[in-house]
Amino acid sequence: MESDTGQWSHLPKDLLAKIAGRLDTRIDFLRFRGVCSSWMSSVSPTFPSKNPLLSLKIPYPIDSIANLNISDPDTPNPRVSFSLIESTLYYLQPLRQTPDSKEALLVKLEEPKPEKVRLMDTFSRRAIQHLPKNFPKVLNTLDFRVREVGKTYGLRFFDVRGKPITRFEFKSILIKKVIMFSKGDEYGLMMIRFRGGLALWRLGEKKWSLIDDGAEKSHFDDVIYYKGRFYAIDYIGRIVVIDVDSLKATELASPVHGSRGNHRHFVESFGELFLVDKYVVTFCNNYSDIVSVVPDYPVHFEVFKFIEEEQKWDWVSDIGDRVLFVDDDRTFSLSSTDFPGFKGNCVYFTEYCFCEEDYDRPGFEAGIFDLEQRIARPLSAFPGQHIKSQVWVWRGKIRTELNSSSRLNSSVKGEVFVCKSLKMVFLLWSRPSPQKQKACLEKSGGINYDSKYKGFTTKPASQLKEDKELSEAGFFINHARILVGSGLDTYEKGKVALENWRHFAFDWAFVDPTTPIRKGVKFCVCTKTFLPWTMMPLEVVYVDEKKNANKAIASFGFGSGTLHGHLLAGEERFSIELDENDQVWYEVLSFSKPGNILSVLGYPYVQSMQKRFAHLSTNAVLKHLSA
Repeated sequence: MESDTGQWSHLPKDLLAKIAGRLDTRIDFLRFRGVCSSWMSSVSPTFPSKNPLLSLKIPYPIDSIANLNISDPDTPNPRVSFSLIESTLYYLQPLRQTPDSKEALLVKLEEPKPEKVRLMDTFSRRAIQHLPKNFPKVLNTLDFRVREVGKTYGLRFFDVRGKPITRFEFKSILIKKVIMFSKGDEYGLMMIRFRGGLALWRLGEKKWSLIDDGAEKSHFDDVIYYKGRFYAIDYIGRIVVIDVDSLKATELASPVHGSRGNHRHFVESFGELFLVDKYVVTFCNNYSDIVSVVPDYPVHFEVFKFIEEEQKWDWVSDIGDRVLFVDDDRTFSLSSTDFPGFKGNCVYFTEYCFCEEDYDRPGFEAGIFDLEQRIARPLSAFPGQHIKSQVWVWRGKIRTELNSSSRLNSSVKGEVFVCKSLKMVFLLWSRPSPQKQKACLEKSGGINYDSKYKGFTTKPASQLKEDKELSEAGFFINHARILVGSGLDTYEKGKVALENWRHFAFDWAFVDPTTPIRKGVKFCVCTKTFLPWTMMPLEVVYVDEKKNANKAIASFGFGSGTLHGHLLAGEERFSIELDENDQVWYEVLSFSKPGNILSVLGYPYVQSMQKRFAHLSTNAVLKHLSA
């Protein structure tokens, strides 16, 4: 035995290098280096990725825009480009546990540069800024059975000249999804652009190709590469199949029957294609019709299976031991039999109605929908669930390193400061006092969006969503309408809640509760989502109250416009309404776009925070109503 071991340890280095070159995953590469010291020294400690796209600069993902020296590849020294970022999902099962134990870790890691790691939330695109208190600083991979689950991809924007992007350029940075594909020796990327259209780029090409799917205005929810073709589904459930070579898009003859959700995801599972239809009740007007089905958490799922021979989709009520994972970043599937700790016949997902105040906790918005029980619950609410959404650092024993690039100079402690390069942003280390807020308002000036849009939030949400002028101006619509009770007493209490800013009653966000809701009054929304506090100035642009004593119908609301110094540009309305059915509705409606470079670069996160705020403010109103 010792003789055999000695022979293996003395294999020629060139042979060991060839063996290492055939390993496809980082885990196998780490295991190879861990055999003995001679094997470890025979290869570089850096895993040699076989993905040729990771080391390239990728063209700007839009068609050319006149007068902007950004996207035309023929322009000398183009201003900007993108790089592909790869994240890897791992499954870890402790080796030292009892036979009945099913505890495991599902973790996600991004490596932006060799030997540098970035810790990611497993169920979102968020980087983890703070590890849980009980999470060890060192994790030994020899203590776990490690399996690579899959990879996710994204595009990272950078300006080669170090110049900020313009408002005309920011739209193309808002990429909904990126998937990588390979066909033989051909590599490429398919993306869903910020408006929902599709674009494809192949290795070696100078420009992205826009996909013409035959629709006047495309808005796709998801796209997947399946058996050599792309399948894409839009917001109304229309599915197109795209040929990789010709880029010809063909609509499937049989649309999904029964699809009624707010968002749709494709999932490939053991060679079969599924469609997961997500229905978020809280963002719909017919809440009362559905609440009896999902009374606790208004999230519902339907699953369809693609019958390839017949080119149709069949609804399924049971997927066996399959576990389907869906989020905006990627989708994948596991077997609960092969991966102990997961619950079979379930959909794992993320949704802001599961948010808690501790939003920096990994997996804080994760949930499970049980297809058998037809209910959705937060991840922690399922008994016997042993999967932990955590972060993990690979490479044997390695110390965790958090990204500190966003830290600000401590010399500004306790002071309001304005950064001219960011077009006036009001930051503060301590909780903003009334005096600091007053100083902010004195410097803020007037509204920072076109005055012709002032008061637009008085219109119905449906009208704003169809307003082409708003859309062409770059504004995004955020809307939530939630049933909070019934009766005149509930309405009156809801009105009092708005008048006293109870919908902003958080530790991380607040408005001075003494601020009167009156047209022309300026106020600050103070938030702390990262290290410093941010003061965002606004002005009440209208107050709208209606009553009809005969029909017992009433409504109260007000709209606020952003001022210079706010991270966004736009308007937001909060309202409470008693309808003809004696039901009381709380509504949040806004249109907005980035107001400076900070919000441009982080706008996908800003949009997610807007949705999260809609849910948390609803909870705050409900808390006031139940007091």
